[in-house]
Amino acid sequence: MTVAQMTGDGGIKVLDTYMYVNTTRVPGKYVDIKAGNRLGIMWFRLDNTLQLPSHLISFWIYAINDFYFQPSTCTINDNAPIDVDFGPVDASTLGANPGTTPVKRVVSLRYSCPDFGINTPITITLKGARSSFWSSVLATSNDDLGVGLLRNGSVVPPESLYTSNIYNSTGGDDVTFALVRRSGSLPAAGPFSGSATLIMGVP
Repeated sequence: MTVAQMTGDGGIKVLDTYMYVNTTRVPGKYVDIKAGNRLGIMWFRLDNTLQLPSHLISFWIYAINDFYFQPSTCTINDNAPIDVDFGPVDASTLGANPGTTPVKRVVSLRYSCPDFGINTPITITLKGARSSFWSSVLATSNDDLGVGLLRNGSVVPPESLYTSNIYNSTGGDDVTFALVRRSGSLPAAGPFSGSATLIMGVP
């Protein structure tokens, strides 16, 4: 297949190329690309009209941005945003450990796939920025506050996962979001926010 014909005048030839991801209807491995990762190599054979030997040219393809993507059409809570509102909080009552802090919110997660009869172990990965004072909790806009995710009483740190199951295309877990403070600090008063993403995959 001919990709391009060069005129020999030194001009630049643009090769229109695209990268795409095929989606599946069952849980699959998610795509996690970091800036600078090598995505692949494209090889071209260069022929000419001057009766010179042909030769191979390689193009190395690198990512310029971070990118993560779950190709599955299975969803967590129907892909609706999960809003965890801690309400008014007395900073002096906050604990420094997700397991013991009194400020917690339980959230029910529902897993579902569009095809019937899917029975499989799954992973739920927490993607988000780590707190500056403890890497096991999520960062917030207040440097002295963090949010921990607990499942069955165990902390799930950012960039980590827990395992669960889907039976007949559905499943679910109750997880706990716990508000914690930097040890020894009294966080400044005022609103704060934070964000993270839960991604379904397979072990």
